[in-house]
Amino acid sequence: MPYPDYINSMHFSVDVWTPPKIQIQTPYIGGRVESGETYDYEIKLENIADKDISIDPKINENNRMYDYGPYGSMSAAFEDNAITITGPSVVKAGETVIVNVHLEVPDDSKGRYNGAIDLGIDDPSIREWEGEVQMNFEVWTQPTEPYTKTFTTGADDTITIEISSNPFSEYAYGMWMDSNTQDRKEPSFDVTLEGESGEVEMTLVKTTYSGSVSLGMSNFPPWEVDSTGIYQDISSSYVEEYSVSGAAGDWTLGILPSNADMFSYTIAFGPGE
Repeated sequence: MPYPDYINSMHFSVDVWTPPKIQIQTPYIGGRVESGETYDYEIKLENIADKDISIDPKINENNRMYDYGPYGSMSAAFEDNAITITGPSVVKAGETVIVNVHLEVPDDSKGRYNGAIDLGIDDPSIREWEGEVQMNFEVWTQPTEPYTKTFTTGADDTITIEISSNPFSEYAYGMWMDSNTQDRKEPSFDVTLEGESGEVEMTLVKTTYSGSVSLGMSNFPPWEVDSTGIYQDISSSYVEEYSVSGAAGDWTLGILPSNADMFSYTIAFGPGE
């Protein structure tokens, strides 16, 4: 045996644990970003100890996670130098500080970026992987050409068109996961309708917003449970309804979405409400 058990002997092991002296109130940053755009994120740190603690935030080059997509591993959307980290070197006792993360997405970049920020917290109660903030970004490219749908009406009557974003699309999920709420963009649609005599002007009848909100998600920091941040959007939908007096014949509907990678449409014929 490599480690023999001797008669009248025992093994004794103790794991000593103490609560972390610094609470990392932003364990994750990420979401969908666009090439050529800049984004700013904040990592909030609170020192609950009775003494100052030094920090040294920087990209953890040894913890560069693999970049993946729907078809497996792929090259990173951009390099680590696209991210700039600034913040204090010391968190004073009882103080809450902000570490700023600035992202400049290079032009023509595409794909995903996965990595981590090592906060360099001088606190032995924080294990190495607990002192990191994970990052996950996906570069999103807005479409430039519209989706088209042809249809035929058999009578002169009102045409009603309803277009809605999908609340459970990957883009909506990415916006929900985006920790930088001020950079979130609402979906919208550029809608055209063309008949046999040319393009017609439609009337926007109604715009509808809907969503679902959750309290106390499992990934939410417990020390924020009493703050206004307890409310988290988990799904949202945007709906536009158009109406036009149509004539019998062939029609072409054009829909150019913005900030939506899934949407649905309904084309109805007959008198409006």
